[in-house]
Amino acid sequence: MAIHFADTQDFINAVNEQTNEDYTWFFENYLYTAKLPKLEQERVGDLLTLYCKTEGDAKFTVPVEVKVGNKLRTVLVSKEPVSIKLPNSDSHYIVDPLNKILKEKQYLAEYNEQQLAE
Repeated sequence: MAIHFADTQDFINAVNEQTNEDYTWFFENYLYTAKLPKLEQERVGDLLTLYCKTEGDAKFTVPVEVKVGNKLRTVLVSKEPVSIKLPNSDSHYIVDPLNKILKEKQYLAEYNEQQLAE
């Protein structure tokens, strides 16, 4: 009997089998891609628009918590923009308030660029 060592694809297959879901998109975005996904947000008045930017063509949909005032809601965000109506144009909001999503953070990118320039 030959010994079989599991590889990355074996692991992905096991995850997909155990969950009865296809998580290939997850591994394509977090394992096979150097850059982390970016969670973009744009606000115009009382309309907040969220979407993700990723490398490659793999789909990417992630539940994102948005805190508006004292209320927390979860929105499914993908590469296609999704909009949330805020109570008014002065409403305070926080996207991903507990930093649950592994994503690119602008301040870290700026720091890395600064370190490379020195």
